[in-house]
Amino acid sequence: MSSVTVSVRGRQRSSEVLFVLNSTEVTQQQAERIVAAFSKYRGNKLRDRMIELSTEGGNFAITATLDHPLNGSSFDHYLSLRFCAAVILEELKPHPVRFRADRDSLLLERMVTDINQILDMMS
Repeated sequence: MSSVTVSVRGRQRSSEVLFVLNSTEVTQQQAERIVAAFSKYRGNKLRDRMIELSTEGGNFAITATLDHPLNGSSFDHYLSLRFCAAVILEELKPHPVRFRADRDSLLLERMVTDINQILDMMS
């Protein structure tokens, strides 16, 4: 079973985050279940905006808006990002999942590194 690398993209001071599921083994149904799970939490962990499923380079991509913008002054955006990671992990079982952040956001890189360290401790 191959692993799935999830690329996480977001800009500083923006709430919008893109999750690209980099694997040919991820099915449309799995991607749709992630979107449905995200949608259940609009207004709580995610802003009450459109959660979109699209494709990027043959991979599924999910755009979601976190409750708080990515900035260094709040811990809330990190909790929302961890929530999204937990949903993705649950829906992609039994595939091993790793997260990778775009190099454009140092804050996002640190958060994704923390998430991967938690995954390492759990395995």
